[in-house]
Amino acid sequence: SSDYDKGQAELVCNGSNDRTIVQQAFGAENEKVVVSEGTYNVDSGSNGVDGNPYIYPARGVVEQGQGNAVFLADGGICRIVCKKPNTVLSGLSMQGYVHIQNYESNQIFRDLKLSNKLPGQRWLDWRKRGGCTGHIQNWTPKGTTMSSIVIERVTLEDSYHHGIGFHLKFA
Repeated sequence: SSDYDKGQAELVCNGSNDRTIVQQAFGAENEKVVVSEGTYNVDSGSNGVDGNPYIYPARGVVEQGQGNAVFLADGGICRIVCKKPNTVLSGLSMQGYVHIQNYESNQIFRDLKLSNKLPGQRWLDWRKRGGCTGHIQNWTPKGTTMSSIVIERVTLEDSYHHGIGFHLKFA
């Protein structure tokens, strides 16, 4: 990010263990999180919640990427796991071992680009990383109904298996 953007930010990532800082930003309920242009290394560092390689947006988080904001996971996996309703993810690119897992209704995924490839590697074998096989996975918890899922202007590249999945096994 530019020096100006860093000066305006409440939280600034360092480019090496950014997952911890991104989780901190996404962890406050009903907050708007602006992700400035730049590359964020989200495949290392603890999320500060449970030690998993996941980022958990809180209820009502609205994320807005600016310009070329990229979450990069080139060594390990990174999942954005939506377990709270009313999350908006928009204007963000995710590259490498990345995907979104959603378990709730009232979610908006807009103007996103998810690419499961890295420079020099067009196809990533998720089985070796314990990762998911699609870019956006929607899981319906037992006894619930999932509704109001908006997926608009989302580009998916080189998915390991499938792009968008709705798993209704427990519905």
